[in-house]
Amino acid sequence: MTSVRDTIGELLNRGDVRPETKDELRTFLQQAAAGTLSAEDQHFVTSLHSRLLQVVECRPQDDEDCEVIDPNRLGPLGVCFICFHPRTDGLGYCQNCGNQHSFIMVDEDARRFPCVHHPGAIASAFCSACGEPICSACYEGHGTSMLTGEPTHFCFPCIAEMKRLNDAFLARTKAAGHCAKHPKREASLICRSCGIPHCDPCMYYKTAGMFRKRLGDGPYCLPCFRMATPTAGSGREHWISAIDARKKGWLSP
Repeated sequence: MTSVRDTIGELLNRGDVRPETKDELRTFLQQAAAGTLSAEDQHFVTSLHSRLLQVVECRPQDDEDCEVIDPNRLGPLGVCFICFHPRTDGLGYCQNCGNQHSFIMVDEDARRFPCVHHPGAIASAFCSACGEPICSACYEGHGTSMLTGEPTHFCFPCIAEMKRLNDAFLARTKAAGHCAKHPKREASLICRSCGIPHCDPCMYYKTAGMFRKRLGDGPYCLPCFRMATPTAGSGREHWISAIDARKKGWLSP
């Protein structure tokens, strides 16, 4: 059964939860860790999670019958959002395209362990990509965890491996001219944010105008659309897929 701490963590990682709500959730997370979270606040967390948890099913092998994924819904789960490759447990990045899809959080004091790369040195952090203890000579900071507010650290081997995988993925995808998520489908558009080619069902535009009957910003792939549209899950933002935009004549064939 999922713990309330895991549920709060999942909510903090979503892009459709208001900033002020996330501040409250961080307080709840601290209280849950200390065992002082009230039953009323636990109910609030589970109710919020239930309202947002509309899971998108993903069938990455169904290339010939590719469906548009609703960006307002959670998911797809268990796969990389960039290439739909199945995620590897215990690893924070995709082994196919190198995309960082999560942070590996270790709830221990890193100073109790030797550095995995320099056994003679005491670790000062855990790598957020592989979870291994690392010393200060082995990492660089890449951001801040939404769960704890603490800086995240990535060891140099993981950084190099993610870059190697990403460069190789981009090179072969662009050379083949196929969709990053559906290798059997020809790419038709390039995401304006990440530059990765995708087929029409995988690309999104914001809609504009009083009646939302013309194209706005785009095209974006799924994760880039969610990043560019923080209110997507609340239903306040309107969108259209590239394939539907072509059917309506909003986008040239």
